[in-house]
Amino acid sequence: MSDKPKIQVIKKGPYVVQNIPSVKDSEDNPIERDNPSLCRCGASKSKPFCDGTHASIDFDDTTSDNGPTKEFEGKDITIIDNQKICCHAGYCVKGAEKAFFTFDGDKRISHPDKETKEKIIETIRKCPSGSLAYKLNGELSDKYFDKAEVQILKDGPILVRGGTTLKNDEGREPIAKDHYVLCRCGASKNKPFCDGKHKDIKFNDDE
Repeated sequence: MSDKPKIQVIKKGPYVVQNIPSVKDSEDNPIERDNPSLCRCGASKSKPFCDGTHASIDFDDTTSDNGPTKEFEGKDITIIDNQKICCHAGYCVKGAEKAFFTFDGDKRISHPDKETKEKIIETIRKCPSGSLAYKLNGELSDKYFDKAEVQILKDGPILVRGGTTLKNDEGREPIAKDHYVLCRCGASKNKPFCDGKHKDIKFNDDE
């Protein structure tokens, strides 16, 4: 059996975390269980763990595609954006507001020449979802973490870092394989990835 870090997405069921040494709950406490099963339907009474409720509520894990990835080329840096997997953490608009974003309808547009290259890089590296990445001299930069780790975010998604493989029947892969966020409220339209719907439905860990 491979000892590489991975997360198995069970069809209409939980996430099974395997071979990841650092798994922490929303209070930043280590989860001591081996290969924990984490709820993704949002209805477990034992969050963040699965308690089997997905079966009784007939959890629907229907998904859609990731949508198009867009590139915004500037003089010193190219910004890569996949809006559909944005988890709305807000680091981009707070960190480099002149570069992120203006809107054409519901489509967001980045402006790489309106902030310094250094500020844009610093901001993109804080993006937990992998929705944003960047290119320098035509080369993609999207790998920032050496250690595999999982962090449950309070009333929010599951943050995954460090090159953890995602296994699922649909063959869905994160755009940035080094870091991504997984839905655990059950409401994302882009499962298994978070799309920010936890904020819309006011997902609560304690309910």
